[in-house]
Amino acid sequence: GILGYFLDTLRENVKKKGYFKIYKVVFLSLLIIFLMSPIVIYRENVGRFFNTFKTDFYVKKDNIDSNSPQIVGDIIITVENPAGGTEISGEVKISGWAIETNSMENSGIDEIVVFIDGKAGEGIYLGKEYRQIKKEVVPKEEFLIRLFEECYSKKPTNKDIVFWIHNIESGNVSIDEVIKEVIKGERSLVKNLSDEKYLEMLYRVLFNREIDHDEYSFWLKELQEEFNRNVLLDKLLDSVEFRNLVRDYYSIDVVYEDDLSEGINLPRQDIGNNYGEQFEMSGFIFNFDSSKFENGDHRIYIYVHSTSSGWAYVSRDIYINN
Repeated sequence: GILGYFLDTLRENVKKKGYFKIYKVVFLSLLIIFLMSPIVIYRENVGRFFNTFKTDFYVKKDNIDSNSPQIVGDIIITVENPAGGTEISGEVKISGWAIETNSMENSGIDEIVVFIDGKAGEGIYLGKEYRQIKKEVVPKEEFLIRLFEECYSKKPTNKDIVFWIHNIESGNVSIDEVIKEVIKGERSLVKNLSDEKYLEMLYRVLFNREIDHDEYSFWLKELQEEFNRNVLLDKLLDSVEFRNLVRDYYSIDVVYEDDLSEGINLPRQDIGNNYGEQFEMSGFIFNFDSSKFENGDHRIYIYVHSTSSGWAYVSRDIYINN
């Protein structure tokens, strides 16, 4: 509208006011266009950038088709089994994965509710699964904090703790491997310790106590005369005392309450690789007994809840043939 106004004014001046005033109007018109253009360009390009970012981040390597991840707000839900339109009979497992893309610590999903032949409030309720995470520090976290403080002289970040606990629980690494990785890491200060200090450090890390006089004398002699530090570490990791403590380090801080069986936040290393390591525990599986329903076409609705994004759902068409 503004540009049209100046063009109309320019045309009138051509007719009435001569070249000097025409140049003045032309100059002002071009100035206005110049000043307005960056705003338009900025809005278009910034919008394009964020839309591209969201598409790349959410979709990642998946192709969009009927069985690909469905994006609802900040929640991505994928039902992998059964595929859409699949014919099923008897009891089957319905499985997939779900993440809340803004989560920095875990999948971000804390509850799944399932209905058939209608949405929530309309369909038949099949059940739900949810988990409650205890907020207090558990022994395995205390262990990781102690390990980092002894080897790096600083506490681990929350991201470090989540990363190692998830990898231990999902079976990617053992607790022995975590200890060796941290102690022998490039940033570790352990390599600068004397044999005496190294022994004291191992007892504080592995057994959460100070080494006594007899142990100190025995292991120091062995260390200086018989074997190196790697062998000593292996022997202490294989000790009965440490193995008993490992049960505490693995103590579960997650309570599952469900009436669908199986569970949510199950190991999915592939999702962690694609979307971020915090999403390695993002799988879900629940049992569905199709024999309780009439043969024919049905639709299952899977509702997923995130504490930060609320509820989202996807549906899956199935054909029951018992």
